[in-house]
Amino acid sequence: RLRESQEQLIESAKMRAIGTMASGIVHDFNNLLSIILGSVQLVIQKNKDESLHKHLEYIQTAVKDGAKIIQKIQDFSRRSEEKTTSQIDVNEMLKMVVEMTQFKWLAQKRMQGIHIDFELNLEQVPAIRAISSELRLAFTNIIINAIESFNKSGKIYITTKTLEEQWVIISIRDEGKGMDQETVKRVFEPFYSTKGTAGNGLGLAQVYGIISRSNGAVDISSEPDVGTEVTIRLPVSRDSGDKEQRTTLPEEDKYYEKRILVVEDELTIREIYEGILSPQGYSLVMTETAEEGLEHFSNEEFDLIICDLGLPGMNGWEFVHKVRLQNKDIPIIVITGWATDDHKKKLNELKIQKILPKPVSVSDLKKNVSLFLS
Repeated sequence: RLRESQEQLIESAKMRAIGTMASGIVHDFNNLLSIILGSVQLVIQKNKDESLHKHLEYIQTAVKDGAKIIQKIQDFSRRSEEKTTSQIDVNEMLKMVVEMTQFKWLAQKRMQGIHIDFELNLEQVPAIRAISSELRLAFTNIIINAIESFNKSGKIYITTKTLEEQWVIISIRDEGKGMDQETVKRVFEPFYSTKGTAGNGLGLAQVYGIISRSNGAVDISSEPDVGTEVTIRLPVSRDSGDKEQRTTLPEEDKYYEKRILVVEDELTIREIYEGILSPQGYSLVMTETAEEGLEHFSNEEFDLIICDLGLPGMNGWEFVHKVRLQNKDIPIIVITGWATDDHKKKLNELKIQKILPKPVSVSDLKKNVSLFLS
């Protein structure tokens, strides 16, 4: 009992440490995701090869999902949670996840001499309502677990069907090494892993939480040397809300002679903003620090300011405060890798028109810039 209490204290300390590190991780990782997302969307915009677009859209979807997952690391310490749901075509999402995990089952496993095939038997089923990034994460975790369970060639079977016109049933069954019943009883426990130090024990705990939040249920059956089946039950959506939409880039709006001051310390992100906004006809002045930005602002005329919060030296809040001492009306868009929920008071005090969380998409940036300059 003493040893168990010690382990719980260690685990509690570990979770507090994760919460302390979360803000810095979110900021730095979102900067990286901004570079990936911006670059991918610029390629989609400029390249007309439809076969390339499909794979670029997979990267775009994965980056956006990654941003939401990273945000949840920070939310962990604040108990806030995304609540935006959409109607989801489960069959399309499952097919996407199979393609998105090709790196694992087609590349890595075949390098080990293991051939894994998928057999999909997807009936026409009604839409369900859930948070799309979460459900995609749940399916991805289950399929990657299935792939990693193979020590010889075999198949993964994915089926969908409707039960009593009220439920969508999803089954993901593998021919991997399977688990004994004692292991099955513990698979949903946080930090319990069958992979030793190679696993963090959060994958199936996440799946359980996601499916529960979607008002569904998840069950696992397994047998050693036979395989594992994960069965998910999700309620049919009864409303006519919007289905999840793919990102589409708007028509280019030309606002010539409008001058924008951009203050961003990451060179690659500055170049991406330039690639997005220069073709629109805007005149951009790019600066790396708030001090440089203030010098330009004091001596030149601008129609809009875009600035980061996490700047070296003078931070974004101080920069905006000094701008407001000179000009109370110029529109300001803040783009940040930090959490946005805690900034409402400062946004009002400094009359900041918009705060955009990183990674910001091409369409969001263009839409908001044109909104304030039209």
